[in-house]
Amino acid sequence: MRGYDLSEPDATDAVRLLRSTLHGFSDLEAIGGFTADHSLETSWRRAVETLHHTLTNWSKI
Repeated sequence: MRGYDLSEPDATDAVRLLRSTLHGFSDLEAIGGFTADHSLETSWRRAVETLHHTLTNWSKI
């Protein structure tokens, strides 16, 4: 998170976004919630790239 140089309250909001995304994805994976015939690795990579893009542009949101 330090690399995004966010101050409060933005940092708290960003951590909540990250935690929710990571927790939700891992929980769904653990219970077999991803049944579509599509690469889970691709979905994970896109989620991480989207988070990075969002955090990089946080001040514009």
